[in-house]
Amino acid sequence: MHFTLTLVIIIFGHTALASTEVFFSPADSTKKRLVTAIHAAENSLDIATFQFTSVDVAEALVEAKNRGTRIRILADENESQNGQSVIPFLQGEGLDVKYIKGRFGGGMHHSFVIADSKAVFTGSYNLTEYSDKFNFENAIFTDEPRLVTKYQTQFDKLYGELLAKIPSPTTETAVTEKEPKHFIGLSISHLGKILGEDSMLSDSDKKMMWGACRNQYVRGKGEIVSSSVDPQTGPMVVIRDEGGVQIEILLDADESDKISKTSGGEVVNYTGRLLAHPETAHSSFKLDRGGLN
Repeated sequence: MHFTLTLVIIIFGHTALASTEVFFSPADSTKKRLVTAIHAAENSLDIATFQFTSVDVAEALVEAKNRGTRIRILADENESQNGQSVIPFLQGEGLDVKYIKGRFGGGMHHSFVIADSKAVFTGSYNLTEYSDKFNFENAIFTDEPRLVTKYQTQFDKLYGELLAKIPSPTTETAVTEKEPKHFIGLSISHLGKILGEDSMLSDSDKKMMWGACRNQYVRGKGEIVSSSVDPQTGPMVVIRDEGGVQIEILLDADESDKISKTSGGEVVNYTGRLLAHPETAHSSFKLDRGGLN
């Protein structure tokens, strides 16, 4: 039997409704509820998992990825050696998967899923068939804002620590045309929230996060605000991305012909290398080596 709790929360003088559902396996349809949440996600799914063998959940994630939902998975490093894990399959389908371990030989034992940074699924329930059909497990689904924010902050922090361990492509030598592009798997809007004034990360964590992301590549979609071609620096566009963040992108020289074919208000896909992030609410992200399509 599962229960639904509706909480009335007073936030800054405004009343907000938060819904929390409680499930117990194997009696309840916990997996069905999770798959429904994955299908409903529009922008992002962040998953932290100790074990992942559920084919139904994996297939739902692939469908979400194919419709444009950004997916990030943090898995315990032992999953890379688990022959029953579906994570290698997800990697083959192009999902962003990072393996992580606990400290001093410990494990990454989290089990939670965040949908659109608005709702979280968590509990003893792992993403396995045993959890759904045989084990006695518990799980909650909640959109209570303060709880969701805490889970999102924890995920972003672990993801940032993991990025910090990856050798940064920043070097004193120039980046050549043949050097591969390393995409960070974060949208500009999401990165802006992580580094912004309202972020729950400490200044040192923000600095570490930016140090890991700087000079790596991002991709996204946004609306062209303006475009120009400078004889010295080359073609440049200003884009307002889907999250409302403003980005200045210095394009590659061979993108010059696209400037004349674009107009203000046009929605385009972009890529670029991160150079600078906004220091104030009125400044912009700055990218170079950009491209439009």
